Amino acid sequence: GSTVFIQKSSYASPVRAVLFSSSRISSCDDIYIDPTSSTGQAGRQWTSVIWTVSSTDPSFIHTSLYSYLNSKFNATTSIVFIPNSYVQAGFQYTFGIRLENYLSAVAFSF
Repeated sequence: GSTVFIQKSSYASPVRAVLFSSSRISSCDDIYIDPTSSTGQAGRQWTSVIWTVSSTDPSFIHTSLYSYLNSKFNATTSIVFIPNSYVQAGFQYTFGIRLENYLSAVAFSF
């Protein structure tokens, strides 16, 4: 028999994490974040999609929003919808994403 070792390609396109969203919304609006311009999947699903969120609200506990984002949006093929019930009016929220492809290439966007 013979053994063949298959290496990861060194010519894969780089991973680019890209997020688009409104910079301001009214207190009644839901939040929409567009990750669909992210690239570098190398023809496969992302190995890892991790969302992050921080806020200027000192009482903000991010656990439920973090869980919502990371359980429902593990791809970059659709617009992310965040109901306004997850946020408090008058504060700034910063959303980020970390993407990793099957070649272990990683990118971040905030």
